[in-house]
Amino acid sequence: MDEKLKPCPFCGGEATIREYANGHKGNGTFMASYKCGCEKCKIFFECTSEFVLEQGKPKFIQNGYDTATAKWNERSEGSGTR
Repeated sequence: MDEKLKPCPFCGGEATIREYANGHKGNGTFMASYKCGCEKCKIFFECTSEFVLEQGKPKFIQNGYDTATAKWNERSEGSGTR
């Protein structure tokens, strides 16, 4: 969860990741949604985590934070990254 975000491939600006929604689905499953990208260019990946608590710690069904970070950092060769 501590992977450094690459800069924006379009403007070279700093990328950010933030939680913009969270809640409980009513069946013991919690969710948190993340937006990862460049505020300046308004380009983002949005992914949602789903997890249950086991002994007070999250057990992920789907890890949206890691997915959003990996998608943002995934670049093809020659994509113009800085």
